[in-house]
Amino acid sequence: MIDESEKTCRSRKYLTRWLAIIWSSTLSFYASAEDSKSFIIGDSVEFRQLIPAEESSAWAWCAATANFAADLLKKDEVEVPVVRELSNIAESSENAIFSLYWWQYEMQLYRKQDSLKYSSSAHNKRMKEFRELAREMVEERNDQILAASRRNIEYRASLEERIRNTLILCEGNVEGMEYYSQLWNGWMAANRAKLNF
Repeated sequence: MIDESEKTCRSRKYLTRWLAIIWSSTLSFYASAEDSKSFIIGDSVEFRQLIPAEESSAWAWCAATANFAADLLKKDEVEVPVVRELSNIAESSENAIFSLYWWQYEMQLYRKQDSLKYSSSAHNKRMKEFRELAREMVEERNDQILAASRRNIEYRASLEERIRNTLILCEGNVEGMEYYSQLWNGWMAANRAKLNF
């Protein structure tokens, strides 16, 4: 029987392999070594070392590029585990944006010792706002990638490299995605009863 860690390892191997060939099989554009930077500010290797605005932008680019790649692979009828892994990256990245802003909000309340003064409806309202913010950030970048993919071949060649490099950086930040997931789950476990969630 295959355990979860082995499944994850296999899934990542599939993902890496398909990321290497996705552009040659689907887009068939000319590669340009000169335009090999990612969408992530400064090609940062560790997102959590960025300032919050830059970090949330990095997560939004991860979600958008993973969505874009997953959609292309679905059209090519590529193996399901690869598409699922990209979809997981997209979902986890969008959740990281939400958790980042939620945690900043909670820390502000905590420093003011105001956290428990707020009702569950006030907290729910803020959660919806942060979820909407995360969704809008990802959608904006989705639109930018789609618009860029419809431009001339030279521009699309540059886009190909940026998407590939962005996904490599995102794959290297899986621990950051897990960190935010654990942060959120821990907060919910501690506060669900108090706030009637």
